[in-house]
Amino acid sequence: ELIDALAKGGRSMMMTGKQDAQALVQVLRALEVVADYPENRAFLICPGGPVSLAVSISQSANARPAPVARGLALVAKLCESAHQRSKAGQGQQEGQVSEEHGLEMVVKSLATFWNHPSVVIPACTIIAAMAKGGTHTETPASEDSWRSAVAGLLKALRARPGDVAVAVSACVALAWACERKLVPAPADVADLMGAFVMVMRAHPRDADVAEA
Repeated sequence: ELIDALAKGGRSMMMTGKQDAQALVQVLRALEVVADYPENRAFLICPGGPVSLAVSISQSANARPAPVARGLALVAKLCESAHQRSKAGQGQQEGQVSEEHGLEMVVKSLATFWNHPSVVIPACTIIAAMAKGGTHTETPASEDSWRSAVAGLLKALRARPGDVAVAVSACVALAWACERKLVPAPADVADLMGAFVMVMRAHPRDADVAEA
């Protein structure tokens, strides 16, 4: 009932035509806390629930970076927890976000807010977690969706090569995506290498960036 009430409250704010960004952020923060408990995760991804709300926020014509970032953070938490369950041998359980919905949200968010680290970093987490999840998803996204997500990451990386957090997160996400989900075309490889060169030139002595 609590999750449903929060989701309904968020949707009603969306229907006003002008987002109350701060109120939406508070709703999404509350849902993130609820997501810390595994028994709640199935309720978070049900149709019309909080994940649907987060996707709607990212697709809104009046989207603001703060609510979009919090929605991505919520979805990132669910994706990471699903990957950790998979690593622990627990298989696919309730509370797993579909690749299709996750990438749809990432692509739209990066298309609008590629220059906002608070948006880019959780988007990277979603991409990396979904790529590492392998075939445990019931609804795999299309190759075009993965290409669009990678293109968005490259745009974000080129926009802020001097930001260490963005550089590390984006490089790791790109590596996992290309290893598990997408065979880059020659033109894509050139773009990737160009972005990596920009990052390494900006951080020639940063071990974390070099490893990423």
